Amino acid sequence: MKDIYKLLNDVQLDENEFVELEVSDIEKAQMKKQLKQRITKKKKRGNWWGQFAVASLLIGLSGTILGFTFPAQAGSIPIVRDIFKFIDGDRAAFYENYKEFSTAIGLSDESKGIEITMNDAIYDGETMTVTMAIKSKKTLGDQPIFRHTASFKDVDGGTFGLQIKKVDDFNYVGILTAGSFGQASKDMVNFIWKVDKIFIEETNKVINGNWRFAFSIDATEQHTQVVNQSIEQDGVKVTVKQITKTPMSVIVYVKEQIEQQVSEEWDSISLQYSMKDDVGNVYEGESLGGYGEPDDPGVMNTGKTFEKLDERATTLTIVPQLRMLKASANPSEKTESVNALGESVISNATTEVADYKEMTLEPIVIELEK
Repeated sequence: MKDIYKLLNDVQLDENEFVELEVSDIEKAQMKKQLKQRITKKKKRGNWWGQFAVASLLIGLSGTILGFTFPAQAGSIPIVRDIFKFIDGDRAAFYENYKEFSTAIGLSDESKGIEITMNDAIYDGETMTVTMAIKSKKTLGDQPIFRHTASFKDVDGGTFGLQIKKVDDFNYVGILTAGSFGQASKDMVNFIWKVDKIFIEETNKVINGNWRFAFSIDATEQHTQVVNQSIEQDGVKVTVKQITKTPMSVIVYVKEQIEQQVSEEWDSISLQYSMKDDVGNVYEGESLGGYGEPDDPGVMNTGKTFEKLDERATTLTIVPQLRMLKASANPSEKTESVNALGESVISNATTEVADYKEMTLEPIVIELEK
């Protein structure tokens, strides 16, 4: 088997080639308990492979075999058993059910003596979450910064973020999140992630490399409830359009409409919202970002992923909060700063906060479907 692994590591994966990971939610849960006994066969999609049929078959096998091998690698790194808890222990409840429903990926790429391994991934129909292990022949400092791009094939735009945490001088773990915001298929997505630079802050050193990953993954089971409940106050209208429940999360979709007079008065208006249920739970959430509508600049569609709902809950209460900012600029002043990659950036103007206002709207109460 070692020879096969070496062979697979030499295969160059193009961004148009994807490892098919078609596993049901039930099989995903069972796989965690019967890891060494279950190997799920992949369904080939002939029009994807073309002249790369043989290489694709090997890559498909690697998606299964290596998927069982590499997650153990992350577990073997000192003190790391659950990457979610290790990176974000204070918010571990947000990811409590992710591991159970995740799919083993097991893809590795090495460049400049740094190996990145994607361990597990999960897609809830909106957001991709991937855990990874990073092994380097030289230390990358306490907080390496990756210049990276993440995208879903055939989708324009999206949001993404990356958290990296040091385990020891040569090992790191990370969580990558990428959101399609309703533009990708709800059943399956083709995901691409690329890294070309790593910045070491302590030494101001930039490592230029080439790490590339591409794979496909099915969405988890989902149930969407149409809501369309609104609250309007002081020229701002907030509508909860729908909520989508998955085995490990609930996604809330909101439409924000701001009257022209209000938008002209403030330079920046941002919407936040909290969520609780009728049995006493307050839920942690992660913003998915948002997108506007070309025909109406006062409209913004946003989304937020919250942790799994308590099964006893019968209602959800969403409390919208608006933060409005007015800034003043001094164009005669220049400032110089350093960006995340250690590059010098010169700004031609300085800004100061001239006015700031927070406004809490009336809560929106949603009766949950059972």
